[in-house]
Amino acid sequence: MEITPDIIEEIEDVFNRWIIGSIKDLSKSEGISLAFVLMSCAIDYLASFNIGGETNPNDYKNFLRGYKWFIKKYNPDDIYHSLRCGLVHNFTIKDGKYTLIHKRPDLHLKIDPKGKIILNFEDFFKDFKRLKKEYFKKIKDPKNKKAGNFFKRFQTLGFLMKLLSGLKARVSALLCHT
Repeated sequence: MEITPDIIEEIEDVFNRWIIGSIKDLSKSEGISLAFVLMSCAIDYLASFNIGGETNPNDYKNFLRGYKWFIKKYNPDDIYHSLRCGLVHNFTIKDGKYTLIHKRPDLHLKIDPKGKIILNFEDFFKDFKRLKKEYFKKIKDPKNKKAGNFFKRFQTLGFLMKLLSGLKARVSALLCHT
């Protein structure tokens, strides 16, 4: 038996509904900082699937470095330290690298008067969704050999299992036969 792209698509669908959907819902409120927190965590989540287990700072940053278009816009070290660590652990932008704004695409990646890089939610969210889409495309392609790590992590972490009833058992059965 073979791990099929339809299983990956099922997982991606849940990711889109629950993670992308939650970020989108937060953006309609005053929860822009929380939306950035969720995106930072979701990047960590994808990085853990990419390596097949728990991540460390280098795994997170190396995951982002795997997308050349991303590193042309953003510094993975700054994204990790300022957003992921700063927002997630302290609910602040660590080291003052960024200013977070909403509905101002004209200011995205510009420098504010205090020398901080401006991140406009809609632009960063668009780039996050592109990152997610390209990652899932990679794991669906057998020549990338990324599906093994993805399913290894899926087995240890799960993925919103209430929504994927029966999927974990199907994946377990497939992994036992590979």
